[in-house]
Amino acid sequence: MAGVEVGDGALVLLADHRPTGSVLPIYAVADLAAAIAAMTTAGWMVTDPMGTPEGVAVVASDADGTELALLELERPGAMDGAYADESNAHRVL
Repeated sequence: MAGVEVGDGALVLLADHRPTGSVLPIYAVADLAAAIAAMTTAGWMVTDPMGTPEGVAVVASDADGTELALLELERPGAMDGAYADESNAHRVL
């Protein structure tokens, strides 16, 4: 996985665990539990929470197959620090 800044603070993550050609927008939310409740009430299916370097996330999908992720930032900048760490074998050079 790598992050590419595309201007005005927007970051695009390139992830090798996603299917080729797929896109998964990730939205930061202040309260993940409230966001999950709102999404499920609106008919979205939500995965079990999963850990990420920066916080807890879920993937939500609607009946048409649209997917997006919600992330509650608990450790902002954790990815930046991990990729700057020279001992990290996955860092971007």
